[in-house]
Amino acid sequence: GVYTAVFTDEPTGLTVTKDVNVNAKKQSSNGGSVIITPPVEETVTFTDIDGHWAEDSIIAAAEKGYFNGYQDGSFAPNNGVTRQEMAVVLVRVLGLTDKLGTVKLQNVNDEAAIADWAAPSVALLLDMGIITGYEDGCFRPENVITREQLCTILARALTEKPATLKD
Repeated sequence: GVYTAVFTDEPTGLTVTKDVNVNAKKQSSNGGSVIITPPVEETVTFTDIDGHWAEDSIIAAAEKGYFNGYQDGSFAPNNGVTRQEMAVVLVRVLGLTDKLGTVKLQNVNDEAAIADWAAPSVALLLDMGIITGYEDGCFRPENVITREQLCTILARALTEKPATLKD
């Protein structure tokens, strides 16, 4: 299985932590020791999804890192998703988190309304042409995303294959 290994060079005390694929939990090496422990399973919980019809799907998506929920521990399963929340989720789902911070928001009239936690995702997806703003140059980050907008965004992301997704 995959374990987290802590490699310690005994003469120097240098320690390195790395995920490794091994069949044993403990091994030794020349001049040092290796302690290998199984990964810690994180259980995702939200305060407001118990018994909700989508509970299993919400937990599965959260365990994959697509959703974090809110700071108070809730998920708000019956609320709509804002445009800026969807941008963050879409970056995670498409595996683009390593590209965050590579572009800055430009030509967005309501840039100040975009939350700091969402700005890098919004900037990236705008730059890639996956999402767009409105004709007046605003993004309207707090608006609940409509079904039409979501379908358009998903079609762009999944069928047009922007250059940065081909990697």
